[in-house]
Amino acid sequence: MDFMPLIPFLGVSVPESLILYYMVLVLTGKKESPLFVIVLSLLTSLFSFTVRSIPILFGIHSILQVIIMIFFLNLFFQLSWHTAAIVMIIASIALGLAEGVFVPFIAWAFSLNLQQVVSDPLLRILFTLPHLAFLGVFKTLGMADCVKTPENG
Repeated sequence: MDFMPLIPFLGVSVPESLILYYMVLVLTGKKESPLFVIVLSLLTSLFSFTVRSIPILFGIHSILQVIIMIFFLNLFFQLSWHTAAIVMIIASIALGLAEGVFVPFIAWAFSLNLQQVVSDPLLRILFTLPHLAFLGVFKTLGMADCVKTPENG
């Protein structure tokens, strides 16, 4: 179980959900209202917060969040189950890789260990921002050209 108070959690989870949904939208060539994507990200994050408060094995919460996001992609963005699963897995891998590179590097640059970063809610939020900014810039630079789905040709 990875507990974090609600407000700091939302400071990490909502931006991550926003980036994931926007990466999916770019990959599929779909357009959605920014307000709708924000509300959906908040809903997804609240689901994730609830799941993280349940005593389950670490990592299961991430799998459940991917599953709920695939469900939301099918329900709200009208993506096929196959496409929703593929683009969500690609987006999640990109997020995981970016976080896996940026967070340890920034921790090293500031002479902090990862346990310090994970245990301090403010550091956790601050260390999330660089890789999310990177992914935000990356998605605007034509990430859609990386993957062709039935929805985007």
